[in-house]
Amino acid sequence: MEIRKLTSYTPAELNLVSGWMQAWWGEAGGYSPEQVRAYLLHAACENRIPQTYAAYHGGLLAGIYHIAMEDLFVRPDLYPWLCNVYVSPAHRGCGIGRALLQSVPGAMRSLGIERLHLYTTHESLYEKFGWTYAGPLHTFDQMQDLQRLYILQL
Repeated sequence: MEIRKLTSYTPAELNLVSGWMQAWWGEAGGYSPEQVRAYLLHAACENRIPQTYAAYHGGLLAGIYHIAMEDLFVRPDLYPWLCNVYVSPAHRGCGIGRALLQSVPGAMRSLGIERLHLYTTHESLYEKFGWTYAGPLHTFDQMQDLQRLYILQL
């Protein structure tokens, strides 16, 4: 398995990841497939935020995450964010998520980030990777308003 920073997508990678994101949050958020693709293309910067990291397993793109300045409209006071942590259903249970999350501190160091935020509904997952639960967070998301805020401090 390999974790790589993506600074561009092949057409096949863009189709794959945009399909994941469209199904996960694009449709529910009212975003068109074109808007999701534009987001992904602009979230793959070389030496600044936003950045995209991808896990490859057996030569196949198996999961991603982003480090972005904004992930929650109602909390502009919190930044930067770890967001879009996603593992392909076909690769779940293979250690992809673990490898992605273990790579986050190195990505933070390369960007000079000492503190990163994350919101999720998952409990007892991110703590295993050094994240601290900071409390409940109202997202005003129609599907899941109350979520959990986590912080990773280097």
